Formats: sequence, C-alpha cells, structure tokens
Amino acid sequence: MLSDKIYQLRRRFGWSQEELAEKLGVSRQSVSKWESGASQPDVERILQISTLFQVSTDYLLKDGLDELGREPRRPDPDDFTKPFWESAGGAAVQYAPEPEPEPEPEPQPRVAPVPDAAETVTDALAYRLRQLRDVVLEPDSVTRTDGLRLLSEGEANRFLENRRQCAPTIGLGAALCVACAAPLVVLFSLAEDFWFSENLAVALGVTALFGMIGAAVWMFVSAGMRMSQYNALDKEPFALSDELRESVVDQKREFQQEFKQDIVTGTVLCSTCWVPLTFVAIMDMGDAMLGMGVGLLLAMIAAGVHLFVKGGIVQDSFSHVLQEGEHSLRRKRRRRAVRRLVDTAQDKLDETLDRLK
Repeated sequence: MLSDKIYQLRRRFGWSQEELAEKLGVSRQSVSKWESGASQPDVERILQISTLFQVSTDYLLKDGLDELGREPRRPDPDDFTKPFWESAGGAAVQYAPEPEPEPEPEPQPRVAPVPDAAETVTDALAYRLRQLRDVVLEPDSVTRTDGLRLLSEGEANRFLENRRQCAPTIGLGAALCVACAAPLVVLFSLAEDFWFSENLAVALGVTALFGMIGAAVWMFVSAGMRMSQYNALDKEPFALSDELRESVVDQKREFQQEFKQDIVTGTVLCSTCWVPLTFVAIMDMGDAMLGMGVGLLLAMIAAGVHLFVKGGIVQDSFSHVLQEGEHSLRRKRRRRAVRRLVDTAQDKLDETLDRLK
C-alpha cells in the first residue's frame, strides 16, 4: 500500500515525519495521515515523493512492483543448472524447477519485540541534543550556506512591502490603546460646563473607550493575518544572493532617514506631553481645561507610540531579510534544532506508546 511504502522509504532515509514534511512543504500531520492511511497525497505530492526518494510512481501506486516500477521477471532458464523441458504443442517450453519446500521452523516462545538501539527514545534524543550542541557552540560569524534555500528577489520584495503596509495599521492600533481613556476624561471634565450629567458623560466615555479598544484589536488581528503568510521567513534559514543583499541594504539605508525622523518626533512628543497639562494647572484655568490637558497629554503619547511602532516594524523587516540580530542565521538554526528535538521526542514517544498497546 502507498501508506506502507511512504513509511518504509522515510525510515530507510532516516528522516522523521517533521523532516519529510519540511522537504515536501506540508505539515507533519499530513505525513502522519498518509502513513496511517487516513488520507492520500495528491498527484503533485506523489510526484514529489517519487523524485525525493528516487523511485517510480508505479512503485508507489501499484503493488507487486520493484522500486523501478517493473513487474517481477520470470527466472531465466540459464539461471538453473538442471532445467527440464516440456513439449507444448510442438514448441519447447522451459520451466524452472520448483524449489523444495523448506521444513517448518519449530515454534518458538513468543517474546515481545525489542526495538533497535537506533530507534530508542534515548538514542534519538541524544542525537538531536548533539545537533543542538553543535549549533549552540557555532561562532557568531555564521557564513555557511550549504543546503539552504536561496531566497528570491520577488519573495523578499513582497515581504518588505507587506511589512510596510501593515506597520501603520499596527501603530494606529497601539495609539488607540494608549489614548482610549482620553474621551472619558475629557467628557467627564466638560459635563458641568456643557449642561449634561456626569452619568451621561461616563456612559459616553466608556462607550468611546471600548470602541477604541475594539478597533485596535481588529487592526491587530487583520494585520497579523496579513503578516502570517510570511512567518516561515523568520523560522526557515535561507541564503541571499550578493545582488539581493546589496539591494536590501540600499533600501534599508534609504529608510534610515525616515526612521530617524519618526524616532526623533516620537521622542519629542512623549517628552513634552506634560507641558500643556502643567500650563493649565499653573494658570488655574478650571476643571474643564484640566481635563482637556489630560486628553492632550494622552493624545501626544499615542502619537509618539504610533511613530515608534510603525518605524520599528519596517526597520525590523530588513533584519528579517538580512538575517541580522534576533533573526540571525545562528539563532534560526538554534530554534530549528530545538523544534526538531521536541518533534523527535514526540514521534518516539508516540511510537513507544503504540508498541505498548
């Protein structure tokens, strides 16, 4: 069956379900369902499996074929020392002598199968721990690119453009969270001067507060969904061509001026937000103006946060592509080694529990 053949080929190559899923571009659960027979891979995946394991598609889809997709060959007469001939309608037909039946083995007491040493949980985890140790002890200046996927220019540009589009939305959501209390404070302070009750002011202020928080959550969720399609770029180590690296570095250099302006403007807004409130308090302009001063203070802080978040997301996107700082190749290899260690432990634990059932 196809499920058995996929399982046998994967074990022959020494790959875990996670490793095979990564090579085929599917989830580990899909590989697990293929091997258990719960589902079947589509035609494109079957072709990928055939190419990956260097076997024919006939071997995968048909029973009784070897790995090259050929039916078992009838033994050649020259392979036997004493063939016998039989006349069939005037034509001589040569048959191979039937092998003598082997004696039935004596019944042995049933003993629980002992797993091979390489399949034990301890050895599998020890192997992954050695891989993790090699990655952790690797020097900071990682320059090896062997076996890494080459990132295309189109994929890099789409990722950077995605971050540029989502950054203002996330920044605005953060600003709304900071300034959500401003309407409540302002309305409550204006209640007496504008002849409406404090209860109405509180009701309107709380409504505005939760409305701003709801809008911020919607912005976070929508931007997160748009950004999630490129999450693999942060998890998967990749290599950059020299031309693409130079192009991204140039884009980062061009953005530096805008980023510096955002940081300076945001810093000025946050550091001077107390000035209007202090001026109102010193001049003793009344409760209404004092509430307006508090609202203005929160608005200035929210504007600064918006600039910080927006510029930081775009700046961080260049680090993603260039694999710098938190997104360096070394850190990605560490995280991938840890994930494989956990997945190996889970696979081996599942296999051990299946044997014990």
